[in-house]
Amino acid sequence: MAALTTSGAMTVASLPKNEGKQKLALLLGWKPFDEEKDLQQDIHLDYLYEILTFASEKGFPWGQVAHVVRLAESLLQNIKAGTLTETIEFYKDKSPELADILGERNYKIFTDFVFNIILPHFKLYKYVLTKDRTFNCPNIIMEVRPLDHPAPLKEAKALKVWEYEQQMRQIEKKVAERTDERLKEKSEIVEQSDKKINQTLKKVDSRAGKPVTKEVLQEIMNEVIGSYSEAFRERTQADIAEVQEDLEFKLEMTSLPRPQVLGPPPRYSLKQKSPVTQQKPDKEQKSPKESQSRGSSRSSKKK
Repeated sequence: MAALTTSGAMTVASLPKNEGKQKLALLLGWKPFDEEKDLQQDIHLDYLYEILTFASEKGFPWGQVAHVVRLAESLLQNIKAGTLTETIEFYKDKSPELADILGERNYKIFTDFVFNIILPHFKLYKYVLTKDRTFNCPNIIMEVRPLDHPAPLKEAKALKVWEYEQQMRQIEKKVAERTDERLKEKSEIVEQSDKKINQTLKKVDSRAGKPVTKEVLQEIMNEVIGSYSEAFRERTQADIAEVQEDLEFKLEMTSLPRPQVLGPPPRYSLKQKSPVTQQKPDKEQKSPKESQSRGSSRSSKKK
């Protein structure tokens, strides 16, 4: 890795962060890399850039800024390869030379930065920079097909209307499926009923030509009547169940909140009530005064 020069430190500090990081990587002789795919390289570059900006903001001369960046690189290599104790020993060995270069004030500032910011995160730096990350980036080829002939915008529907129609279609689909199932169930009931009735009639035919007593005749009649009654009962139960299910489906349709723009449901006929007209008095109906006067005249004539 190339060493950072004084002019290079000045250039990096004068640029915005993203451009400054790219310039720093270029000055250090790094090859271009993808920040998302090569996370270790990006963290390494962030580490050096933060130290450079810290030193420049604290007023270090540009020569000292370049020097602390070079020292920070050596310190990071010790973090990756050694233990915390070995890293502290490394910084201790470099301290006399560093103090001569930075001076008392800047040496104290940089040392506080190392022991308060960098070394407390020793394990994190070591783990991130030494453990390869498993990169999982799915690469899926998908074909996007636009509509051949999109409908005119004026024919578009409001979202509530579309949702209402979709829910109605789902209910109608369930009704159609249940209707087909009921037809099959009814055909099975009819088939089983006919089978039982035929078996009963065969028993009756088998007794043809034999003497029949009153008890035997009563038994035959009970069997025949029972077969027909059971068949009628099963069909009636199926019809009742069908009516109940139809009512449930209608209730489900009615319960859906219908958008106002669609108007009243077609199953309801909202006829306007005609205004109540006042009944006109019958022409032949006599007024109370007229009837009273005629009544009095009749009474006078009788007298």
